[in-house]
Amino acid sequence: MRSDWNIIFGPPGTGKTTYGMSFVKELLAKGTDPSSIGYIAFTRKASNEARSRAQEQFELDSDDLPYFRTIHSLCFRQLGIRPQHLMQKQHWIELGEILGIEVTGMGAMNDDAYAASMPMGDRLFFLDNLARITRSSLRDVYEQTVDDDVSYDQLLIASKALAEYKAKHKLLDFTDILDQWIIKGTIPRLQALFVDEAQDLSKMQWEVVHKLSQDIPVKYAAGDDDQAIYRWAGAAVEEFINLTGTKKVLSHSYRLPKAVHSIANSILDSIGFRQQKEFTHNGSDGYVEYHYSVDDLDLSSGSWLLLARNSYLLRDYERVCELNGYPYESPTRKPLESAALRAIKDWTRLCKGETCTGKQLKNVRRFHGFSFKIDDERIYTLVDLPIPEGPWFEVFHKMNGRLAEYFLAARRQGESLNKPRILINTIHGVKGGEADHVAIITDMAQRSYRYMEMFPDDEHRVFYVAATRAKSGLNIIQPQSRLSYEI
Repeated sequence: MRSDWNIIFGPPGTGKTTYGMSFVKELLAKGTDPSSIGYIAFTRKASNEARSRAQEQFELDSDDLPYFRTIHSLCFRQLGIRPQHLMQKQHWIELGEILGIEVTGMGAMNDDAYAASMPMGDRLFFLDNLARITRSSLRDVYEQTVDDDVSYDQLLIASKALAEYKAKHKLLDFTDILDQWIIKGTIPRLQALFVDEAQDLSKMQWEVVHKLSQDIPVKYAAGDDDQAIYRWAGAAVEEFINLTGTKKVLSHSYRLPKAVHSIANSILDSIGFRQQKEFTHNGSDGYVEYHYSVDDLDLSSGSWLLLARNSYLLRDYERVCELNGYPYESPTRKPLESAALRAIKDWTRLCKGETCTGKQLKNVRRFHGFSFKIDDERIYTLVDLPIPEGPWFEVFHKMNGRLAEYFLAARRQGESLNKPRILINTIHGVKGGEADHVAIITDMAQRSYRYMEMFPDDEHRVFYVAATRAKSGLNIIQPQSRLSYEI
């Protein structure tokens, strides 16, 4: 039995996941067994969120929802593959040693992961994988890369070596899992299927979806082609746009105010290939401001996303936050998770008459500087310690000066040191997130700028995603060079 798709286009903040939960609620109300409902997503984050919300809303256990999974996880489960049959980090490193090139085996869904700083081996195997998931030739993939350091001969050698290594050791990588399931995998008996983040699926993943859904009576595909920012990693947004069936647009954004909505629409006007759709703002005014530099930003209140196209530009944001004592988190620096902060909190508790474990006290010792022996199993109070008292900023002699100044500045500002209200990241790193305020550095690395010249629609979508994270206001940092995106 075949059926048409129900296609859901969900612009930013329009409640796409909420719509997915209403789909599940309707099925359960009709008596559908939850174990026969499939909810698959591109990322683990999205599938986990859907599973958690379904468990909470419908009082279900995780075991009741065996098919709330990523596509890779579903195929892995259906094939019955064991973890020891998968390529692990050590296998990639060993393969690199055989080839005489550095390989870390660490992938990332971030465009900055494929950059000049990425080891040669990782870049070669990234391109090999890209060819497989897009059903393209190595030559075609190579001709579209903007990496001048990689030669086609190197790519051929790496691709052949990888295939031989996996065959010799009877190993699979994640793309092999999809390929094997398409060829010989068993199809679970599902009554309904919801495909989330459909704009991000590769051609190979769409093959999985079409095989999985061929006899399912009720099937939905949800996404937003305007937020398709992973073409560089193999996403085939055209597959979603060209999907046939009944189309519905979630037309009201609960996130975007008028001013941000206007900027978002101006970016959309630049995208050549897209599904035409209209959506409204949330009725509030909001704001859009332009700044010459990140130093002009007022970060003193509210939640913030501080974004840039490339990771090397994030350091300016970190500098401003550290100078002013604003708690933040970035991909490379998480001061609020540091041993120093834990020591500050534990020392403060001790000074208030509370206790701490021997393990906690050893961490305090790293920054206080005392030297007496500590029993891991003992519970300590301040009176047990033959050490001078005082505020942490007077007695933590061994704390890095820069970090100490940062915590002191946060203290003067009255900031909480428990959870950062400022997140610093690349645009690719925050897809799906939101904050009261968003700032965007419009400068770009040379490689990204060259990519924009080749695939302008892709970059329009990237900056569209950045702008549409804002719930109150958007702050645009004016470019400092000609290599920039104009908003």
